[in-house]
Amino acid sequence: MKDILKKFKGKTIRLYTISGVESYIGILDGVNERYVTLKDAMHDELMYINLQYVESFHESRRSKA
Repeated sequence: MKDILKKFKGKTIRLYTISGVESYIGILDGVNERYVTLKDAMHDELMYINLQYVESFHESRRSKA
């Protein structure tokens, strides 16, 4: 998952966690050994998400605007 996510750095993605309830949307800022960082465009904040809990993601249409 880590290697695939790295290819989307700088793009807007929606990331889903294994909880099945939570998802996060933002610009993929970085992919590290244990976590990913998403930049929230509205609030200019970084979200840190534990990589082991990432289940899936998709590129948002916002990236193509």
